[in-house]
Amino acid sequence: MDQGRNPTSGPALRGYAVDITDATALADVFNRIAKDFGGIRALVNNAGVHEGGRSARVSNAAFLRMLEVNALGVFAAAREVYPHLIEQGGDIINIGSVFETLGAPMNACYSASKAAAGALTRALAAEWGPHGINVVDLAPGYVETDMNRDYMARPDVRAYLRRQTTLGRALSAEEVGVLTAQLLEMDLALLNGQTIRADGGHTVCHGLLENPDVGSNAAG
Repeated sequence: MDQGRNPTSGPALRGYAVDITDATALADVFNRIAKDFGGIRALVNNAGVHEGGRSARVSNAAFLRMLEVNALGVFAAAREVYPHLIEQGGDIINIGSVFETLGAPMNACYSASKAAAGALTRALAAEWGPHGINVVDLAPGYVETDMNRDYMARPDVRAYLRRQTTLGRALSAEEVGVLTAQLLEMDLALLNGQTIRADGGHTVCHGLLENPDVGSNAAG
């Protein structure tokens, strides 16, 4: 989806359907967007798939599907938008996940695919940064969406997020979207190649007991 500006009614959105795994279709849609809006300034690589489960039962096909979308799709989109950014510079924000650095049971293959996206971010930033193209990895924590709302509503999940994050809850998709838009308003040159963990304090919080008055949280 690309955002243009309607001079009478403010920002306007226009949708472009494309298969992220089809390199030819990606090139075509970027050419159409550039023609319709007079160029492309930024790319947000937000396409992704997730399939969890016990690692001993995950099929090669399921793993390859996650790699195809979460890693190859990120690279292909960046590669195909590159010709549109190289002349004037621009930004690429890859939507990663904190699972790329966490040991998340039953998410080995998903975590690996997101770690690949993080590695791609760093390598592309090093290669394209001197040409004015900034590449950043935005790694959210738990985000409530239409697909996982029932899971996020479980009492045990809510209790986990209350004690394991400083935010005390899951993020909303809208919050991640607003943060992404704010990043695109910044000069990302100083953050080029970095992973920004938007996880409500999840990866920095040791976590608390459900009742902190019982026992001790101190190590020793």
